Order: sequence, then C-alpha cells, then structure tokens
Amino acid sequence: MQRLGVDGLSPWAGHQVVARNAYWWWAFRHFAILTERPTELHRDGLGRLHAEHGAAIAWPDSWSIPVWHGTRLPSTPDVIRLFPPAEILRERNTETRRAMIEIVGWDKFVTDAGLQQVGETVADPGNPGQTLALYDVPEKIYDARVRVLLCTNATEERDGTRHRFGLTVPAHIADPISAAAWTFDVSPNEYRQLARAC
Repeated sequence: MQRLGVDGLSPWAGHQVVARNAYWWWAFRHFAILTERPTELHRDGLGRLHAEHGAAIAWPDSWSIPVWHGTRLPSTPDVIRLFPPAEILRERNTETRRAMIEIVGWDKFVTDAGLQQVGETVADPGNPGQTLALYDVPEKIYDARVRVLLCTNATEERDGTRHRFGLTVPAHIADPISAAAWTFDVSPNEYRQLARAC
C-alpha cells in the first residue's frame, strides 16, 4: 500500500476501514468494541456538544444524550425544557443545575422557585436600557451561600438578541449595583460611571 509516496502503510488499512464505517471504538487483545456513527450530532460555537431542542447526539438504535453547552442533562430530549424548580433544586451536580436553570431561563426560574429579591430592580448604568436585579439563592442550589445577579449581556448575539443570565456574587453584597461592580472588580461608584460594560 502506498499513499503520497509513503510505503508501509498497509498495517493501517484496517484502521482506515474502521474510521470510515464506525464511530467510537476500542481495540483489546482478543476483541474490539465498535459503535455505529451517530444519526445526529450538534455542537455549539465552542465545539461542545449542545442542542436546544432534543438530543445533542443520537444513534440509530434511538439511544441519545441531551447536552446543554457541554453539560449532560438528566432528562430525555422530549422534556428538555420542562425542568420544574423542585427537580432543579434536587439536582446535586452544580454544572447540571446551572444548565437546567439556563434552559428554563433565569427570570422564569426566579419566579417559579420563589427566590427572594434583595433591594429593588435598578437600571444598569453600564448597559443602557437594561436592568439589574439581585436575589437570595437557597443554599441547596450552590455549595456555598450566594446571591444571584440577573443581568443582560452588554453585546448583542449574532441574531440581534441579548442573553439574560444570572451571575453568582457573595451573599454579603446588599444591592444590584454593588453586585455588578463586584463582577467587574470595581467600586460601585466606578461602575455607576461606566459608559458601557463589556
């Protein structure tokens, strides 16, 4: 076998056949395990497995895995958007909890879970036209006592929308401006004077 002027590649012919016809595979001394190629494979912009609706990866035998930006989810794809607060609060894995909350949406989760707001909702000086709101977070959601700052991304996504998300801040922070300032490592007065947060 000769490719590109290189001799001696015939021992690799079997590997080429497997690579063309199978997906993951493991070779052992007396046997091999091969898997079929997936029928669906979806990734986000960073190359992580991700699907907003349904499975991020699925195989011909109907086995599939729901994944949100690289984090495997506990439910089947047909109920990926139906996480009730009780299920989210029971989830032990912090990354899975975060993904479940992102899927539901922080605003909806805050309302459905009955999180207590700290202070008033205020205009975001670093993000004109947007607001900041601070909430107490039950200890069972994260491993430490924290608060969550609900804010909006200062830059538009490719489709023109802005992403609303929650940032955890220390539990001693008492108002949304101080929480936003803490995320930028500036004083509340400095944050109030920002022309635009980035």
